Amino acid sequence: KLPRRRLECFIGRTGTPEDKRVLLTLAMLATELGATQKELTGWLERAHQIDPNALDAQLQLASAYAHQAETKRAMDLAQLAQAAHPDDIRVLEVVGSIQLSTGATQQALSTYGRLVGMQPQSAKALAQLAYAEAVSDQPARASATLRKAIAIQPNLLDAHLALSAVELSAGRLVESLKAAQKAQKLAPKSAAGFM
Repeated sequence: KLPRRRLECFIGRTGTPEDKRVLLTLAMLATELGATQKELTGWLERAHQIDPNALDAQLQLASAYAHQAETKRAMDLAQLAQAAHPDDIRVLEVVGSIQLSTGATQQALSTYGRLVGMQPQSAKALAQLAYAEAVSDQPARASATLRKAIAIQPNLLDAHLALSAVELSAGRLVESLKAAQKAQKLAPKSAAGFM
Protein backbone atom coordinates (compact mmCIF):
# COMPACT_ATOMS: atom_id res chain seq x y z
CA LYS A 1 0.00 0.00 0.00
CA LEU A 2 1.13 3.51 -0.74
CA PRO A 3 2.25 5.76 2.11
CA ARG A 4 -0.98 7.68 2.67
CA ARG A 5 0.45 9.95 5.37
CA ARG A 6 3.07 11.23 2.93
CA LEU A 7 0.39 12.20 0.45
CA GLU A 8 -1.88 13.69 3.11
CA CYS A 9 0.91 15.91 4.42
CA PHE A 10 0.79 17.82 1.11
CA ILE A 11 -2.72 19.02 1.82
CA GLY A 12 -2.63 22.53 3.20
CA ARG A 13 -5.28 24.14 5.31
CA THR A 14 -5.87 27.11 3.01
CA GLY A 15 -7.81 25.36 0.27
CA THR A 16 -5.60 26.17 -2.68
CA PRO A 17 -5.95 24.65 -6.15
CA GLU A 18 -2.86 22.58 -5.31
CA ASP A 19 -4.71 21.16 -2.29
CA LYS A 20 -7.60 20.23 -4.58
CA ARG A 21 -5.23 18.34 -6.88
CA VAL A 22 -3.74 16.42 -3.95
CA LEU A 23 -7.21 15.54 -2.65
CA LEU A 24 -8.31 14.30 -6.08
CA THR A 25 -5.10 12.27 -6.34
CA LEU A 26 -5.83 10.70 -2.96
CA ALA A 27 -9.34 9.88 -4.16
CA MET A 28 -7.99 8.34 -7.36
CA LEU A 29 -5.61 6.16 -5.31
CA ALA A 30 -8.16 5.33 -2.61
CA THR A 31 -8.13 1.58 -3.24
CA GLU A 32 -4.34 1.37 -3.28
CA LEU A 33 -4.23 3.44 -0.10
CA GLY A 34 -6.70 1.19 1.67
CA ALA A 35 -9.05 4.12 2.23
CA THR A 36 -12.57 3.63 3.46
CA GLN A 37 -15.55 4.94 1.52
CA LYS A 38 -15.96 7.60 4.22
CA GLU A 39 -12.36 8.78 3.75
CA LEU A 40 -12.78 8.85 -0.01
CA THR A 41 -15.96 10.89 0.28
CA GLY A 42 -14.27 13.24 2.75
CA TRP A 43 -11.41 13.93 0.35
CA LEU A 44 -13.83 14.56 -2.50
CA GLU A 45 -16.00 16.84 -0.36
CA ARG A 46 -12.94 18.89 0.59
CA ALA A 47 -11.86 19.13 -3.05
CA HIS A 48 -15.38 20.21 -4.01
CA GLN A 49 -15.39 22.85 -1.24
CA ILE A 50 -12.14 24.29 -2.56
CA ASP A 51 -13.57 24.65 -6.07
CA PRO A 52 -17.34 24.01 -6.25
CA ASN A 53 -17.29 24.49 -10.03
CA ALA A 54 -14.57 21.92 -10.73
CA LEU A 55 -16.21 19.30 -12.90
CA ASP A 56 -13.86 16.45 -11.94
CA ALA A 57 -14.55 16.90 -8.23
CA GLN A 58 -18.31 17.23 -8.82
CA LEU A 59 -18.53 14.04 -10.83
CA GLN A 60 -16.36 11.97 -8.53
CA LEU A 61 -18.27 13.19 -5.48
CA ALA A 62 -21.63 12.50 -7.16
CA SER A 63 -20.45 8.97 -7.94
CA ALA A 64 -19.24 8.49 -4.37
CA TYR A 65 -22.60 9.63 -3.00
CA ALA A 66 -24.40 7.24 -5.37
CA HIS A 67 -22.12 4.41 -4.21
CA GLN A 68 -23.16 5.18 -0.62
CA ALA A 69 -26.85 5.22 -1.62
CA GLU A 70 -27.10 8.96 -0.97
CA THR A 71 -29.06 9.29 -4.17
CA LYS A 72 -30.51 12.75 -3.60
CA ARG A 73 -27.10 14.27 -2.96
CA ALA A 74 -25.68 12.37 -5.91
CA MET A 75 -28.41 13.52 -8.28
CA ASP A 76 -28.28 17.12 -7.06
CA LEU A 77 -24.55 17.31 -7.77
CA ALA A 78 -24.87 15.53 -11.11
CA GLN A 79 -27.65 17.90 -12.19
CA LEU A 80 -25.51 20.91 -11.23
CA ALA A 81 -22.72 19.51 -13.36
CA GLN A 82 -25.14 18.87 -16.22
CA ALA A 83 -26.52 22.41 -16.04
CA ALA A 84 -23.01 23.82 -16.33
CA HIS A 85 -21.75 21.26 -18.88
CA PRO A 86 -24.79 19.94 -20.79
CA ASP A 87 -22.77 18.42 -23.63
CA ASP A 88 -19.97 16.85 -21.61
CA ILE A 89 -19.84 13.11 -22.19
CA ARG A 90 -18.48 12.38 -18.70
CA VAL A 91 -21.40 14.26 -17.17
CA LEU A 92 -23.95 12.32 -19.21
CA GLU A 93 -22.35 9.02 -18.20
CA VAL A 94 -22.51 9.89 -14.49
CA VAL A 95 -26.03 11.32 -14.71
CA GLY A 96 -27.27 8.23 -16.56
CA SER A 97 -25.65 5.92 -14.05
CA ILE A 98 -27.22 7.75 -11.10
CA GLN A 99 -30.60 7.81 -12.83
CA LEU A 100 -30.44 4.04 -13.25
CA SER A 101 -29.40 3.53 -9.64
CA THR A 102 -32.38 5.58 -8.45
CA GLY A 103 -34.86 3.73 -10.64
CA ALA A 104 -35.39 6.63 -13.05
CA THR A 105 -35.06 4.31 -16.04
CA GLN A 106 -36.94 6.48 -18.53
CA GLN A 107 -34.67 9.42 -17.72
CA ALA A 108 -31.63 7.16 -17.99
CA LEU A 109 -32.82 5.95 -21.40
CA SER A 110 -33.08 9.56 -22.52
CA THR A 111 -29.66 10.46 -21.11
CA TYR A 112 -27.94 7.45 -22.68
CA GLY A 113 -29.83 8.02 -25.93
CA ARG A 114 -28.41 11.53 -26.00
CA LEU A 115 -24.96 10.13 -25.26
CA VAL A 116 -25.25 7.73 -28.21
CA GLY A 117 -26.46 10.60 -30.37
CA MET A 118 -23.28 12.50 -29.51
CA GLN A 119 -21.08 9.40 -30.06
CA PRO A 120 -22.84 7.11 -32.51
CA GLN A 121 -19.69 5.04 -33.11
CA SER A 122 -18.93 4.51 -29.42
CA ALA A 123 -19.38 0.89 -28.38
CA LYS A 124 -19.20 1.98 -24.74
CA ALA A 125 -22.07 4.46 -25.15
CA LEU A 126 -24.15 1.84 -26.95
CA ALA A 127 -23.47 -0.70 -24.20
CA GLN A 128 -24.58 1.82 -21.58
CA LEU A 129 -27.80 2.47 -23.51
CA ALA A 130 -28.35 -1.29 -23.85
CA TYR A 131 -27.98 -1.73 -20.10
CA ALA A 132 -30.65 0.93 -19.53
CA GLU A 133 -32.88 -0.78 -22.09
CA ALA A 134 -32.41 -4.13 -20.35
CA VAL A 135 -33.19 -2.62 -16.94
CA SER A 136 -36.34 -1.01 -18.36
CA ASP A 137 -37.51 -4.43 -19.60
CA GLN A 138 -36.83 -3.89 -23.30
CA PRO A 139 -34.78 -7.00 -24.14
CA ALA A 140 -35.29 -6.79 -27.90
CA ARG A 141 -33.99 -3.22 -27.99
CA ALA A 142 -31.14 -4.08 -25.62
CA SER A 143 -30.15 -7.00 -27.83
CA ALA A 144 -30.18 -4.84 -30.99
CA THR A 145 -28.17 -2.10 -29.28
CA LEU A 146 -25.60 -4.59 -27.99
CA ARG A 147 -25.26 -6.06 -31.47
CA LYS A 148 -24.49 -2.55 -32.77
CA ALA A 149 -21.85 -2.14 -30.05
CA ILE A 150 -20.30 -5.49 -30.98
CA ALA A 151 -20.31 -4.56 -34.68
CA ILE A 152 -18.29 -1.46 -33.79
CA GLN A 153 -15.98 -3.21 -31.33
CA PRO A 154 -16.09 -6.99 -31.85
CA ASN A 155 -13.74 -7.75 -28.95
CA LEU A 156 -15.82 -5.93 -26.31
CA LEU A 157 -16.15 -8.75 -23.79
CA ASP A 158 -18.71 -6.98 -21.60
CA ALA A 159 -21.03 -6.49 -24.58
CA HIS A 160 -20.92 -10.21 -25.41
CA LEU A 161 -21.61 -11.12 -21.78
CA ALA A 162 -24.47 -8.63 -21.59
CA LEU A 163 -25.90 -9.93 -24.86
CA SER A 164 -25.78 -13.47 -23.52
CA ALA A 165 -27.61 -12.41 -20.35
CA VAL A 166 -30.22 -10.39 -22.26
CA GLU A 167 -30.90 -13.24 -24.67
CA LEU A 168 -31.11 -15.73 -21.81
CA SER A 169 -33.59 -13.55 -19.89
CA ALA A 170 -35.70 -13.27 -23.06
CA GLY A 171 -35.72 -17.06 -23.43
CA ARG A 172 -33.59 -17.10 -26.57
CA LEU A 173 -31.24 -19.85 -25.48
CA VAL A 174 -29.45 -20.43 -28.79
CA GLU A 175 -28.57 -16.74 -29.14
CA SER A 176 -27.50 -16.62 -25.52
CA LEU A 177 -25.22 -19.60 -26.00
CA LYS A 178 -23.64 -18.06 -29.12
CA ALA A 179 -22.86 -14.83 -27.28
CA ALA A 180 -21.44 -16.78 -24.31
CA GLN A 181 -19.25 -18.86 -26.63
CA LYS A 182 -17.92 -15.68 -28.24
CA ALA A 183 -17.12 -14.33 -24.76
CA GLN A 184 -15.29 -17.58 -23.98
CA LYS A 185 -13.19 -17.17 -27.13
CA LEU A 186 -12.35 -13.59 -26.18
CA ALA A 187 -11.31 -14.55 -22.66
CA PRO A 188 -10.48 -18.29 -22.64
CA LYS A 189 -8.74 -18.20 -19.25
CA SER A 190 -11.52 -16.24 -17.58
CA ALA A 191 -14.72 -17.50 -16.01
CA ALA A 192 -16.54 -15.02 -18.27
CA GLY A 193 -18.98 -16.69 -20.58
CA PHE A 194 -19.14 -19.93 -18.60
CA MET A 195 -22.69 -19.75 -17.31
